[in-house]
Amino acid sequence: MISGQKRFITNAPVAGLFVVFARTRPADEQGAGIAVFLVPADTAGVEVGAKDAKMGQEGAWTADVNFNDVRVGAEALIGGTEDIGYRAALTSLARGRVHIAAIAVGTAQRALDESVAYATTATQGGTPIGNFQLVQAMLADQQTGVLAGRALVRDAARLWVSGEDRRIARRRRSSSAPKWPAR
Repeated sequence: MISGQKRFITNAPVAGLFVVFARTRPADEQGAGIAVFLVPADTAGVEVGAKDAKMGQEGAWTADVNFNDVRVGAEALIGGTEDIGYRAALTSLARGRVHIAAIAVGTAQRALDESVAYATTATQGGTPIGNFQLVQAMLADQQTGVLAGRALVRDAARLWVSGEDRRIARRRRSSSAPKWPAR
């Protein structure tokens, strides 16, 4: 039986199947006792809430999912053991760090594009504000940040895809990628 709630589940309003991480016995330091199950969305006891209203990432629909005494059989267990869930979750999160960093760089690029467009059309005293040295310096700093963030993300992605660095622990070089564009 699975009981519990998860918030902000991406694509929950349209999902036909959920990958569920659930504790099957008391926790230990190694993460044993967390299993991964495939649970069809139409299983008795699975309730998907209304689509969340968000200010951004409108293409990523999210909603709450409630599991109310959901019965799952052994055939729903992924990996054949109840002890792979913790490691599977950390591996997924490690890969997700690169993805989130890429989203941040894309958002920063969009902000830069919008800033440049505004600087070319907005005027002060009849002169486009993009002609002012201070505005140009601010845009140059913004571009530097975007380029640095993009380089860090590409390096982290290269390390991940090549298999050279797939450690779960954050790495000094690749872990700075998510932080840079957000500055």
